[in-house]
Amino acid sequence: MTEARDLTALLRDGAYTAVGFGVVALQKAMVQRAELRKRLEAGARDAREQVRRVAEELAALR
Repeated sequence: MTEARDLTALLRDGAYTAVGFGVVALQKAMVQRAELRKRLEAGARDAREQVRRVAEELAALR
């Protein structure tokens, strides 16, 4: 009976560990997603500003 308990405890610990790794991986992915979103938003903002400046320069040439 002790071996069965040991095996059950070992399997339970393994399952908890696997779930823990999954949670950590999910959190890491969420952080990376947020960082990517910030970079993309900054790039889009810079691109819009550059387009606005070029449009103003073209309008001034008319």
